[in-house]
Amino acid sequence: MGFVTGKNERVEPLVDGRVEVEGVELIATHSDPSETFWRQLNFEEFEIAEMSLSSYLIAKSRGRDMIAIPVFPARRFMHTELFYHVDSGIRELRDIVGKRLGVGEYQQTAALSFYLADEVREHNVAVNIVVPGHTRTTGFDEQNRARLATGSRPGPLPMVPEHMVPLVLHLAAQDAARTTGKMFDVMVWNQEHGLGGPERWADKSFTYETLKAG
Repeated sequence: MGFVTGKNERVEPLVDGRVEVEGVELIATHSDPSETFWRQLNFEEFEIAEMSLSSYLIAKSRGRDMIAIPVFPARRFMHTELFYHVDSGIRELRDIVGKRLGVGEYQQTAALSFYLADEVREHNVAVNIVVPGHTRTTGFDEQNRARLATGSRPGPLPMVPEHMVPLVLHLAAQDAARTTGKMFDVMVWNQEHGLGGPERWADKSFTYETLKAG
């Protein structure tokens, strides 16, 4: 069974055979996501493929015979990957309020949460975006090992996962009539509500020296 995906630690055990699928022989291919989507949507080369959610929804609306598997291999938070001019005065998330943002393409998954919030508001379902603090997630170790290897300065200490809990619990208690279609910076929200900043939530058990040695 043909299987195409980008490289990351969640799917690599399937690719290299450490995890086997009972009764199935996977023939795995590594591919950049944008290339993967194009190949699969145009030629249907693989039985299983990583897929853009927006591309999937468009394809389904046009009658394509595709089934979505509720597995999210990338787990990247695209909303933190913004580019801005250094002379713009933008220093933190709140500085983009009221600004005009550009996107690389119309067909993108990253913006779906805002559209979804509008669509399900009438059913009293709230949809919000939570931007975590500096967190040890996909690519963190690899990127910082590369920086250390070249003598570059690594980033700040990552936050412990618990730094997200207060805001998530707060949003879980809201409904669509109160809070929906919003984006929250966890660290800013924590500080505004007296819950401390990086000095409280930093992962003191982590050190870049240990990462470099590993």
